[in-house]
Amino acid sequence: MKRRATHIMPLCKGEEWLQSLINSRYPDRVTPEGEDLEELSLDDVRNGLLLAPKVSGHLGDSSGAILVTPNHILCPDDIPDEPDRLWSVMGTERSTDIQYHFQWLKLPKNESRGSFKEFTDPDQLWTVPNNSVAVFKSPIEEPLPSLFLLECMYAASVVIVWGRDTENLEKHPNFLKGPTYDVGEAGVGRRLNNATHFSYPDPSPFFFTRDIF
Repeated sequence: MKRRATHIMPLCKGEEWLQSLINSRYPDRVTPEGEDLEELSLDDVRNGLLLAPKVSGHLGDSSGAILVTPNHILCPDDIPDEPDRLWSVMGTERSTDIQYHFQWLKLPKNESRGSFKEFTDPDQLWTVPNNSVAVFKSPIEEPLPSLFLLECMYAASVVIVWGRDTENLEKHPNFLKGPTYDVGEAGVGRRLNNATHFSYPDPSPFFFTRDIF
């Protein structure tokens, strides 16, 4: 199955905005969990995932998001088990300390989810069913995808999909307004062009594809 290199934090946000976000949350550049943010950037390998093509776009439109456990509220056992796998791929394994769960916040149409049409139960046999847990090339090596970036993007996706009166967020004293987007002559914004593609090779060995779950 083909996989697409995808940014967690879209390039269109801009490096200046990302650094402002980090400084506003953690001025000492270290999270309570011990993640070092000193050199984190949009082009950092920790800002990268490998996803099934049918799934990568849904991170960009917030219909899908990645929840990391354990966190301040949930442990891995609090998340419903993923469906049984149809098969596994040699040379991959889960992270034992941290789990990355893909969750559908808003269900797109079946054909957009990439179901296996030769089977009779597409709700369980999508390319990535709900609560699927990511696997990595074995042996797992650092760096893994940034917990900080995934936490920020999960929170933003939840607000976008389920939030109400979200314009009131701008009244919060710590609200960090995102950048504006230029639209080129062809009428395609930079956000669309850059949100789901890497400008360099070798993202983290991280997979959300049904064939290796």
